[in-house]
Amino acid sequence: MGTPPQNQSGMGNEKYKKASISSHFWIGKFEVTQEQWQAVMGNNPSKVKAFGHPVESVGYEQALEFCEKLNKLYADKLPAGYKFYLPSETEWEYACRAGTTTALNNGKNLSGEGKYKQPGCYGRWLPQ
Repeated sequence: MGTPPQNQSGMGNEKYKKASISSHFWIGKFEVTQEQWQAVMGNNPSKVKAFGHPVESVGYEQALEFCEKLNKLYADKLPAGYKFYLPSETEWEYACRAGTTTALNNGKNLSGEGKYKQPGCYGRWLPQ
C-alpha cells in the first residue's frame, strides 16, 4: 500500500508498507446509483438529481447503514458468510491498482516527465 519503492513521486505521507488481505472479497464495479440508494434507503440525498448517476452527499455512517439494510434485504440470497460492507483501505487500493504494483493502474509510474508532470487538485496527476 502507498507509494511503491520504485516510484518516490507520491505525497510525503504515502509511505510504502506491506499489507495483506486475509480472504477473498467482491467489490462493486460501479458506484451506487441514486435509484439504487432510493430503493434501499427510501430517500435520495444527492444535490444533483439525475437518472443513472451515482448517489452523492452521503456520509460514512449513511454508507454503513446502506450496507446493513442491503444485508437484511438479501439475507436469504447471500451465500453463507457473505455480507455487504465498505471495503478496507487495503481492499480498495488492491482493487484500484488492478493487480499492478506501480503508481498507475496501467502499469506505468509517475516519472515527473512528459505526460504526467504536474500535480493536479487532490494530489492527482493531470496530463499536460
